[in-house]
Amino acid sequence: MTAGQTETLRVDLSGTIPRDTPDCQIRYLSGAWSALFSLDGINFQKTDYTGRVSIQVDSNGNPYDCSIE
Repeated sequence: MTAGQTETLRVDLSGTIPRDTPDCQIRYLSGAWSALFSLDGINFQKTDYTGRVSIQVDSNGNPYDCSIE
C-alpha cells in the first residue's frame, strides 16, 4: 500500500454470547492494534493504535432502548 492509502478488511465473526448477558452491554471483539510499515523496505515505523472493535448486545429485541455512546 502507498502512504495515505486506506483499505477495507473483511473479518468474519462467529461465536455466541451467554444467554444471561444484560441488554445493552458492550462486548469487545478485539483489542487495540497497530501496523508496522516501511517506506523504503529498510526503516520500519509503527502506526498509532486503533480503537477497539465492539458490539452492543440486544437481548430483548428492542434496538431503540440502548443509548449509543
